[in-house]
Order: sequence, then C-alpha cells, then structure tokens
Amino acid sequence: MPRGIVGPVEHEVSAARSFEKPMDIYNQLGVRPFINAGGWNHTRYGGSIMPDEVLAAMVEASKRFVNIFELQDRVGQLIADMTGNEAAFVSCGAASGILLAVASCIAGTDEALADRLPDTSGMPNHVFMLRCDRGTAVDCAIRAAGGKIVDLGTMRGVSESQFEIALSDGPAAAVVLLANERPGGLDLVRIVELARARRVPVLIDGAGALPPKENLWRYTRDLGCDAFITSGGKAIRGPQSTGLVFGTRSMIEGCKFHSSPNLRIGRGMKVGKEEFAGIYTALKLFLSENLTDRAAISARMITHIDSFLNGLTGIRTHVAASGTEMVIEYDHAVVRIPPEGIEQAMLRGDPPILLRARDNQITVRATLLQLGEERLVADRLRCILGDG
Repeated sequence: MPRGIVGPVEHEVSAARSFEKPMDIYNQLGVRPFINAGGWNHTRYGGSIMPDEVLAAMVEASKRFVNIFELQDRVGQLIADMTGNEAAFVSCGAASGILLAVASCIAGTDEALADRLPDTSGMPNHVFMLRCDRGTAVDCAIRAAGGKIVDLGTMRGVSESQFEIALSDGPAAAVVLLANERPGGLDLVRIVELARARRVPVLIDGAGALPPKENLWRYTRDLGCDAFITSGGKAIRGPQSTGLVFGTRSMIEGCKFHSSPNLRIGRGMKVGKEEFAGIYTALKLFLSENLTDRAAISARMITHIDSFLNGLTGIRTHVAASGTEMVIEYDHAVVRIPPEGIEQAMLRGDPPILLRARDNQITVRATLLQLGEERLVADRLRCILGDG
C-alpha cells in the first residue's frame, strides 16, 4: 500500500468479501453483478440495495395470507401519518404512481369513465408539462393513462400569461412538474395558485428528489401540490418495484380506485404483500436515519480512493464539496486509454465495477458503494491508471 493511504472503512462484515465467493443465484442465471461506483440507483441498474431489516420484513410478510385492500389502506394511512400528509398510496414504482394519479385526474372515481381508459375522448385529458421537463418516464406514464401532453413555454420556463392561456384552452386534467429548481420563468408557488384557481391538480414527479427527507411533505403540505410521487427503491432503499404517492385524500382515493387488485387500468401494476411490508419498513428506517452519518461514510470511502491514487504520474483528483464523489483527471500522454476503454476495463474485471469516464475525466460516487467496496474500486483504478 502506498505511503499515506487511508485504510478502508471499518465494518463488521465486508461487502467486498462477498464478491470473493460465488453468489449462487446470479451464477445460476449467468448474470454478473457489479459494484456501483457511478452512484446511479436507476431502474436499469436495479435501484438501491435494501437493508437487512427490509428483507426480513418481506420474508415475514410472505409467510401469511392477507387481504390486499385492507393492507393497502392500512399501510397508506401509516405512511401518511409518518410524513405529515393527508393520505398516501403505495404504487408499483413511481411511473405507475404517475399513471394512476393522472387517471384519477381524468376520470375520478366514475366507474363508467374509468372502464374506458385509456380512451379519454370527451374527458378532461390535457396534461400540462413544462417543455424543459419533457423526455422522461413521465411522458409515457401520462400517455398510458390516456393523457394528452401539452407543452408549456420554452426550455427556459413558462411565463404567467402563457400558463394562464394554456389552462383556459382545452379540457385541463392536471399539471405535472418535475421536482427540481428552475432558474427562470414561473415559480412553483405561483403555478399552484394559478392552477388551483382553475381547479386543476398539480402533480410533482419526485422519483429522484430524495434526499432531503423534507420533500416527502414539502410539496404537498407546505406548497399545496395535490400529489408528490417518488420511488420506493432509490434513496428510501425499499423494494425496487414500489413507489409512493402522497397527496390529498381525493387524489389517493382515485389512485386506489384505478389500481390493482381492481379490474381497471392499473390492474397489471400489482403491489404484493411483501412489497407493502418492505416499503413500510424502509420508509421508517429512512425517516429515522441520520443522513449526515450516511454521507460521512461515503466521504470516508472517497478519501480512501483519493489517497490510493496519490502520487500516480499524470493523475489529478478533485473531491466534491459534499465529499461523497470525486473527479479523476488524467493526462492522455501518460494514460493512453480512451474513456470508453477505462469504463470497459472496469466492467471486465472481477468483480465488475460501474462508473463514468468522459473526455479525460473519471467520476466516482460513493453513495451506493457497500462497505469494503471502496478497496476494490481503488485497487482497480490504480491498476488501470498507474502501475498496472
């Protein structure tokens, strides 16, 4: 180990060691698991890794029969109480939460209208989105519910007059916004005021808007939005197949009305008893967790990786202010490997490591590293960039 190296984060059970022995199920399937040093808890990468307490709750729930309608109501109410919301609903991922919320805005709890979805002819079906928010999973969720997306403004935002004209032109069902800060145009508070004046619900897609924890109630309770929809399998670290919808009682009743196990548009978006138990437990842990402590652990991992690369010729490292990620710059004259070659070399190793390399920079994030994996990431990077 080079001089000045910071040792790996101390832990009782090394996640790195788990890669030293076969993982039976993935070996059987012929699929290679990887270390996620990119910090991407995206659906295509399997979301997050669930804590042991969540897995234990799911196993326990799997051993008994239960009425899903009763379980759905009870878990929803407990989750609403935990977050200070009027009501809450567990969906089959954030995208299905958006679909069901839009269906609720279009057809309400009218059985005749609900049975026609996604045919929304003659119904209020215009769903307004800022042009700068387009191009995500939200688009297909809205269309699947029968919504007709209407773009608002430009890539820089929307003016008040543009917003008012759009809402008055056509059968408005809802306004759907991404939960992020926008530098220009109409702010969220004013959007909610204008939409509420016309009785048009405002839905917030917050699939990746956690942390901070406060977002679980800020958009709904504090800012007056009708629903905040987020993923259960990202920062909350619940089952990847779950999502959460927080909002008004009428909005949540509409989501339940259109959802499984009812025979309506959401019938295929099933949430099992195991997932209900898992997301309930995961949310309790998330709300009680000190996220500063979690960030401190990630920062120690980055410190170890940074120290391990210290002294390599042609290498400069920059640790972000948060301490949880770093950028490695390398001199092409010294490291004669194209960025895609670095990514492929990291993935070809044993175990595979996922990260991002672009131009002459490599980005490493520790937010999804398991304890001990920082050693493997540091070893591999030093091998590829230096004395390997």
